[in-house]
Amino acid sequence: NSMLKPAKSFSWNLNFLEYKFKLYENYVGLTTGLGVNWTQIGFKNNLLLMNTNDSIWSMKDTVIDYKRNKLVGTYITIPLLFEFCTKRVSNRCFFFSVGVIGGLKVASNRKLIYNQLDDKVKITNNKSFGLNPFTLDAAFKVGYRNVGFFANYSLLPRFDKNKTVGVYP
Repeated sequence: NSMLKPAKSFSWNLNFLEYKFKLYENYVGLTTGLGVNWTQIGFKNNLLLMNTNDSIWSMKDTVIDYKRNKLVGTYITIPLLFEFCTKRVSNRCFFFSVGVIGGLKVASNRKLIYNQLDDKVKITNNKSFGLNPFTLDAAFKVGYRNVGFFANYSLLPRFDKNKTVGVYP
C-alpha cells in the first residue's frame, strides 16, 4: 500500500497470563490466557486519515510536512490455541500450536508531529478513526523448548468494513 510506512508500522504483543489445559498428558493441550496488543500504523506522504460517522478516507496535506504521522490501537487479547508437543516434558520438546487470538480495543489515538518555524508541534487525537473494535487473528506457533516462531493473520478487517475497504494485516 502506497500510503503506509512499513518501517513505522508494527505490532507488539505481550501475553502476561497464560495457562495450558492438558488434554492428553503434555502431548496435547489447550492454551489460553490474557494479553495486550499495541498496533501502530505509520502513514507517509503527508497523508491524513480522515473519518466521519459513515466513511474513512485519506487526503494529502499540501501545507504541512509531518515528521511523525501514526495511528495506534491498544487491544486486550485472549488466545485460544491447541498445542501439540513431541515429549512428555514441555521444556524439552518440539511444539506447534494453532488457533485464534481475539482482541477488544481499549484505546486508540493519532499522533502528528511537525515543525513550525523553530517549534516542534505535537497533536494527539484520541478518536478511533474507524479502527475495528474487535480483532480475530488466525495464529500458528512452532518451536523447540522456550524458543519459537509465530505467524498471525487477521480474519477481521483492521478498519470498520462499512466505512472503507477491507485491510487485513
